[in-house]
Amino acid sequence: MFEVARSKVGKIILGDGSELTMRIAITEIREERYLPTGPDLGIGIHISLIVSKISNELKELVKDKPLWDEVQKTLITNLEKWERIKIVHVDEPFEEVVYKSSRNEMFKIIVKAKPVIISRTLHARDRNGNPVYLVRWNVVVEVLPQEER
Repeated sequence: MFEVARSKVGKIILGDGSELTMRIAITEIREERYLPTGPDLGIGIHISLIVSKISNELKELVKDKPLWDEVQKTLITNLEKWERIKIVHVDEPFEEVVYKSSRNEMFKIIVKAKPVIISRTLHARDRNGNPVYLVRWNVVVEVLPQEER
């Protein structure tokens, strides 16, 4: 059983002038086994990403392109149609939950997501008419006794 204590939406500012908004959420916590240091946990997460700011010029470049859902299977491996975009600034998202273990011990679990590589294609658009961005994340999970921070 777990309850969300705090969460923060993150932002990424890109070298092409675009801004992405991201949210990380813990969706599941499973106790795999109990160790002398506490529970060994399997933690499910979900990361959502939207384009929150983009230039009209970039939107114009993709306005007649197919939707990502229609071309994803072929476009994802066509590397010539992707370019890496510089990450200028990141305000990382996180979610913190309080977890009660099977032994009634309380733990604070914090997950953070740090974007490390972003690629963009101008050969497809999302449902809002934006270029498609793909993000590689480094996810950090901290499990602490509730009284520690």
